[in-house]
Order: sequence, then structure tokens, then C-alpha cells
Amino acid sequence: MPLARPAIGPPVFETMIGVFFVMEDAAKGEMVKCIISTEALEDVAASLGVTGDQMKLFTALRSKIETAASTEYDRGSIDPTGTVRLTSSDALK
Repeated sequence: MPLARPAIGPPVFETMIGVFFVMEDAAKGEMVKCIISTEALEDVAASLGVTGDQMKLFTALRSKIETAASTEYDRGSIDPTGTVRLTSSDALK
């Protein structure tokens, strides 16, 4: 089941390793933690000619990032902590 952006949820925040965000699996009634690495975020931005700091890049590319997170979730690509981790190869598909 595809993930969706929750109507109300925890905020998006940046760290040294990337940007954390939350999506919702409505069928299970669960929130799913996601992160896109800094490298992946910069690679996606560069491929599309988008510039800015991490949060500006995330905001500009959010739909693409969320689609990639949903795809990885549907594939079962979830780490032992229950987090969907997007790398450059995941985000650029």
C-alpha cells in the first residue's frame, strides 16, 4: 500500500546525515519514519537543477522524495528500526 503525507504529523527536520520526515500507511494506521540522506538529496537536486540548503531542497523536491519513499516501503526496504532510508540510487529511480 502506498505511503501518503499525513494530514497532521511530526515535523520534518534536518540532521547532519539527512532530512527526516514521516509518512502514513493508512491501511495499517501507522506512521512510518523516513530519511533521505544528504548525499541523495543533493544528487536529486543536482539532476534537476535545484539549488539551496537541505530544507529548501527537501521542500522543492518533496513530492519526488515521498514517491521514492513510498516505492521503497512497498518493496519492503525498511531497516530494523522501521525506517525507510533513501539513498541516491533509491531517490534517482
